[in-house]
Amino acid sequence: MNNKLYLFFQVIIILIFLQLFSCNINSTNSETDYWATKIILNSTNFIYDSEMLPTVFLVNQSDKSLYVPLVSYIVFEEKDSKNWINPIVWFNQDGIGNTIEIVPGDTLGPDDLRYGYINPSILPNEFRFRYSIYTDKDRMNPLPEKEIVSASFSVSQ
Repeated sequence: MNNKLYLFFQVIIILIFLQLFSCNINSTNSETDYWATKIILNSTNFIYDSEMLPTVFLVNQSDKSLYVPLVSYIVFEEKDSKNWINPIVWFNQDGIGNTIEIVPGDTLGPDDLRYGYINPSILPNEFRFRYSIYTDKDRMNPLPEKEIVSASFSVSQ
């Protein structure tokens, strides 16, 4: 009877180790995965109603595909004294599916921001673009903020 109990506990311990080992194999650690984007602006200074519009490109510099949601994947935000506020969507992307895949080395854009979306009463002001970028098609794993925001840019009258 003791041998059967001993064997039972050995089997349980082996199953526990196998479960732990298999979890480590299948899990992904976002701290060690390599995700890199490059967000390119055409300038950092703009004059309201000029011909040069704020234009942004997103480049996938990682070795894996990235995903942005179909419909709305980018906003622009204004800066108050301390925070980025009032995210505004200025266009929608139509298509089939839930996401747009950006394969390694691919570029998304150009996306031009028309001045009509900026309230001239808040100028001069600082703005930035912020993307919604995910590492999976189901949009469960967003990239960290440092990978999804552009450099700030100013708009004056």
